[in-house]
Amino acid sequence: MRLPFAAAAAVLWASVPLALCQTVQFAPGNQAADVSYRVHIPARTASSGSGSIYMQLQAPSSIEWVALGQGTGMEGSNIFIVYAASASNITLSPRLGGGPSEPKYNPNARVSLIEGSGISNGKMTANILCANCLSWQGGSMDPKSERSPWIWAVKSGSPLNSRDPQESLQIHDARGTLVFDLTKATGQVSGNPFSGPQPNNDPDEDSGSSAAGGVTAETILNKRTAHAIVMAVTFVILFPAFALAIHILPYSKKVPRIHAPLQAFTLLLAIGGTAVGISLATDMGGSKVTQYHPIIGYVVMGVLILLQPALGLVHHIRYRRTGQRTPMGLVHRWLGRAALAAGIANGGIGFHFSGIGQGAPTSAAYVYAAMAGIMGLFYLLVLVVSARKNKQNSPESVSELKNYYRSER
Repeated sequence: MRLPFAAAAAVLWASVPLALCQTVQFAPGNQAADVSYRVHIPARTASSGSGSIYMQLQAPSSIEWVALGQGTGMEGSNIFIVYAASASNITLSPRLGGGPSEPKYNPNARVSLIEGSGISNGKMTANILCANCLSWQGGSMDPKSERSPWIWAVKSGSPLNSRDPQESLQIHDARGTLVFDLTKATGQVSGNPFSGPQPNNDPDEDSGSSAAGGVTAETILNKRTAHAIVMAVTFVILFPAFALAIHILPYSKKVPRIHAPLQAFTLLLAIGGTAVGISLATDMGGSKVTQYHPIIGYVVMGVLILLQPALGLVHHIRYRRTGQRTPMGLVHRWLGRAALAAGIANGGIGFHFSGIGQGAPTSAAYVYAAMAGIMGLFYLLVLVVSARKNKQNSPESVSELKNYYRSER
């Protein structure tokens, strides 16, 4: 009876490290077949806000390199790149992302490859211990974050077979962002969390790991493009054009039948564009939602949604009754112009926020600036011409205004 008991005890003991060591995992799937990433946060690190963390990168040994990074994008990220050093060994290259160029080697990174790292059976495995990954030049990480932003990348091709951590690298073939819930990666473990029995690559079948929310680079690009196009069209073209309709069109009922409904339609487009922007920021880790570009956008959209329609409606109702301008109308006019100017300026800030030449094409930034400049000059020209015409012809006399609103009835 001792042999079965001993065997059962051995199995139970072997399962202890996995049960105690919680990890979060992400696998890009079809974008990068057989590539996976895991992260573990020791309980002591999570409770104290300082200490080491563990990462695991696995990929086919036939690829050129695989990488995992902390951050929402290349700019300011803390990156760990792994490639073959020989037929059985690997090289770990810690680097700092600084933009669209190749990440620079980071000599200040306190990282090491621990037991289980190497190349075996066609698989490259890097079990990494990092002693200073909670803060680095350009960023930091909260070990208790439920939405910790990370990036990943893979380069296919022949193995590098280089022991140089500063090896020159070719640009990735596939990349993306992901979000780890680090509260699910926290556990009590002593030593290497990846030693002993390892879970499979399907997190849904692994009681000791949890899947991360991954977002592909294509998704990020599509959302960024949609947000930029919708917001640029609404703020640079539609909002100003429909505001100028009051000054340009001779139609007597242009306010209730043209200006108001078209501005309402444009506002709905802007709300949709804002929703895409918030979704984009959330996909990129959530911290982007509270930075300067989104905050300005929240304020501008708040004014357009909560104040402008109400001010315009109240002014219009009173205007029809008295035939005279109202303070509400004055506030509606100038608050709208201020919100429009702030929104257009925030669009330019958005290009800088995404990174001109990185997340945002340089040509797109130039086109936006040109469009904004042309529309701005046209807007001012119409206002100046309209003001002179009104001054000469006095079209807003009380008697004419009364006749105007009689015709509307």
